[in-house]
Amino acid sequence: PYDIATFTTKTMHSPQSLLSTALLLLLNLHAAVGSEGDDHAFEWGASFELLANESYVWQAQKTGCPVENQTYVDPSMMFVLVPLDNSTVEGLKAAEETAEELLEGDLTVVTPALQSIEPGVGIQLVFDSEASTSMFPFTVSKGGAYGIFTEHVPDEFEFDEHYLVTANGDDVEPVALLIEEDGHSHGHTTECLEPTDRPDCSCLVGDLGELDCANTTSVEEAMQYLNDNKCNEGCNCYDEGCA
Repeated sequence: PYDIATFTTKTMHSPQSLLSTALLLLLNLHAAVGSEGDDHAFEWGASFELLANESYVWQAQKTGCPVENQTYVDPSMMFVLVPLDNSTVEGLKAAEETAEELLEGDLTVVTPALQSIEPGVGIQLVFDSEASTSMFPFTVSKGGAYGIFTEHVPDEFEFDEHYLVTANGDDVEPVALLIEEDGHSHGHTTECLEPTDRPDCSCLVGDLGELDCANTTSVEEAMQYLNDNKCNEGCNCYDEGCA
């Protein structure tokens, strides 16, 4: 669906504009080559009841473990916000064709912290590789039902924050989903940073005094104990589970 010879983008004025445009061209070339057989340009769709002139923030986070090595699942994501007749699943389905056309057309490159998400515009969100969380603020002038369609499931970009929040940080939950979320939990780190099925490994040696390195049996037993209780798995093991 993308003709590089005639492909155009509208970039926001920022130091990242040229880089973002080049990245977008490469991403859409890849999409054009690999899209045969795909049913939709989007993987996820949800409806929301949004208030007029309320400040909202769409968020994407780096994930993985350890924290210092976290990365974004993908460097960017196609995104579109469209008004709906109502916030039901039927209302979402009625907007699918519109969302599809917008995501397969010319895309506006949007970089973090710019007031640039507008209803009815196909967008390529480009994440800030230097930041752990990329934030995209927006408002709607008319309150009511809106649908958000994205190239990827937003949960994939959640570490410890919800993908859509108000300016005060309150979670904004979807009313209806086209793709049912499976076991969704906003705080992926909660179960792993505060596990109930294993000890706090950082406190295990607090009162033991000096370690006798000559007593290899005790050292080996201590190491085995830590391994058995998964204390060697770092700060965030939600991909494999913490049991």
